[in-house]
Amino acid sequence: MSVSLSISYKEASKKEQLVPIATEKLFESYWQPIAIRLDSHWIPLFQTGLPVSNEDLPEIMGELRAMESWLCSKIAANTSDEVYTHILKRLTTLIEKLDFANNNPDIQELYIG
Repeated sequence: MSVSLSISYKEASKKEQLVPIATEKLFESYWQPIAIRLDSHWIPLFQTGLPVSNEDLPEIMGELRAMESWLCSKIAANTSDEVYTHILKRLTTLIEKLDFANNNPDIQELYIG
């Protein structure tokens, strides 16, 4: 199993977009401990899945950016392994996709899980 972002569109001709975030094992082994360390509320919920509303998106984005900053500091200090670099790439893509979707009238639903 894996954790991904699903973007569905109002227009039926637009295909649903799936953005990979992490495998289940990687999420449990890395994302969850980092989220706990950062006292995140939303990120741990990604594993079981949740719809993302426009109202919740600013808080979710704040947590993702905090995680991004934490990862960048670990990578810059050379206190991380290559997995952190991989996570950072996926995290950056996730942030970009959520920024794109934020208040986009073409989006029907955002779901992470």
